[in-house]
Amino acid sequence: MKKEIISFGKYKILDIAADSADDVQSVRDFDTSIFPVEGMSLDQFDAVKITVPSSAEAVNGMNDAGYSFGDRTIHVSISLPKADIAFDRLIRFEIENLDKAGMSDDLKMRILEISRTGFETDRRFHVIPLTSDDVRETDDKLAEAVLTHWIDNLNDLYICRYKDRVVGFLDLEEVDSKTAEIHLAAIDKTAVVPGIAMSLYANAVKTAKESGYRKLVGRISSLNMPVINLYASLGVVFSDPLDVYIRRMT
Repeated sequence: MKKEIISFGKYKILDIAADSADDVQSVRDFDTSIFPVEGMSLDQFDAVKITVPSSAEAVNGMNDAGYSFGDRTIHVSISLPKADIAFDRLIRFEIENLDKAGMSDDLKMRILEISRTGFETDRRFHVIPLTSDDVRETDDKLAEAVLTHWIDNLNDLYICRYKDRVVGFLDLEEVDSKTAEIHLAAIDKTAVVPGIAMSLYANAVKTAKESGYRKLVGRISSLNMPVINLYASLGVVFSDPLDVYIRRMT
């Protein structure tokens, strides 16, 4: 079991990852005496986020402990040597590659604009259960702080433009010498031109394959059916479902 304190400004989130369903009981029953978190008590956190392997036991146990179900995410993986894809046919828009030094402040702000609407329910960023308008405002502020941190740390960015306006982005990261990961990606919801998402994702597969990686991986929310369908068309394998539970502490 792993635990991490995530701080953004005045906000503190306790992020826990359980390794197996057997950890669920100890997670739901923990207090500072049996689950110390750098000497901090739970009421010093704005929220607690717990990720556990999907199971009926986890659903019942976490609900009984006062946690709200947030999302189910699914691991995706594609074997690049076996990826026999007509990339030129799928990549209909020009994709521009930028490293960290090439990202201007204006571009970062544009990526943040796309991310605000693209990740409205993403529990990597929205970690407080919504019970009222004031809670939503707090959650939105925290999500923006987390997103800004992620955007500041993008390293290998691919962007798609339509009529000179950035309408989508994808960050490709190296996991190890054989594996690349789609770390973060989003499309402008107001851009109704088809093919933007496919161009970005197909380009990611093509780039990873041509760079010598043997596998491309990622993780997707089960709520994001458009991208799940896109992944399926690219021949990915879906596995390892994880459930995210959240609880507001203050």
